[in-house]
Amino acid sequence: MPLFTGALTHSLCQPLIEEIRARVQSWTGKTPSIAGRMELIRSVLCSFHIYWSTTFILPQKTIKETEKLIRTFLWQGCSPTKKLHHLNWLTVCKPFDEGGLGIRRLKDWNTGAQGVRFWDLASNNTSLWSTWVKRRYIKTSNIWSHTPPMSSTNAWKRIMHTKTWITGFVRYVIFEGKSINVWYDPWLNGKGLRAALGRDLLPLSTNLSVLIQNGKWTKRTTVIWEPPEEGWLKLNTDGSLANDRGGYGAIIRNPQAEFTIGLAGRLDLPSINLLELKAIEQGVWLGIFIEASKLWIESDSTTALALIRGSGHIPWSAFRSLRRLHQGLELLDCWKASHIHREGNSPADLLAAHQSPRGEIIIQTSHVWEELQAAIALTACFISYPSLVCKEWVSYFS
Repeated sequence: MPLFTGALTHSLCQPLIEEIRARVQSWTGKTPSIAGRMELIRSVLCSFHIYWSTTFILPQKTIKETEKLIRTFLWQGCSPTKKLHHLNWLTVCKPFDEGGLGIRRLKDWNTGAQGVRFWDLASNNTSLWSTWVKRRYIKTSNIWSHTPPMSSTNAWKRIMHTKTWITGFVRYVIFEGKSINVWYDPWLNGKGLRAALGRDLLPLSTNLSVLIQNGKWTKRTTVIWEPPEEGWLKLNTDGSLANDRGGYGAIIRNPQAEFTIGLAGRLDLPSINLLELKAIEQGVWLGIFIEASKLWIESDSTTALALIRGSGHIPWSAFRSLRRLHQGLELLDCWKASHIHREGNSPADLLAAHQSPRGEIIIQTSHVWEELQAAIALTACFISYPSLVCKEWVSYFS
């Protein structure tokens, strides 16, 4: 193994390449079949780079040259004559059940090894290496939110880069939640709550155990968002009025709580109730646009819901919007409307506050931004923001 400072260069990896080349040349004069060469590759040639892969981040040139030696040996053996490659290298490196030959790419080995290093840190491994790295780089920050500074070594940046794909495979077994940071650890659909809830609701050092007692969620003052029944779609709407600028938003989700479609509009109306009604109106027609037949309407405005049901005084300014809304409802096979507190209506609230530069925009699945994704994921787990009007909850964290 080379001793060096700075980044590992291709020239420093020549001992690895020469070792593989020498082993291949030692088989000159022998004529194993392709099946035999496959076994030699898996059991002999691929074993040379394992320690290198787990210790260093290999240069791309080294990876390409090493794989070229292995690829050439697979199809040509020790013969200098070039032969036809019956499968491309990407296919060869796929698992057997995906039509490949089961050889793992060197780049995947290397990336996986760095992922193991990251997981040692994330799982609080007490090895000498983990302890040193935490004191040297992470210090008092959280591994999931840590961003390597520009002055960090290339190796440390590469290790931290594996966080982007490791997060998608992390699933937390909560138990009492004492070791899980409620803000940073990705315990909820691969994400923490910092992006969704902001910084002011709970202290940043809070662990999930404050919400759990005897294995159960403690504060039942949280608002529950319920998914629709099979065959139904659920429409959540909201209006927003700030600094004389009005907006409205609507989001439709399926029985699996998955985002189907949404909209965000800008409209300067004099009343928040009119904006709430406009949100429901546009949301209903959005449901008709995607051919919904059964629609569950949910809003945090009791006034708008009363207008839909025909109860209470109907102001003249709401007649046009209400008439068009009822025209849309008549096109549905079945519909119902219910109230939800604003804490459980966060995705629609984000859309209403979006303030699009145009009058109204339709939001497809591919256009959902990160903050909206976090809010959807939060409600999809059937919990939502704690009710900020609950004195018991506020005093609990004060």
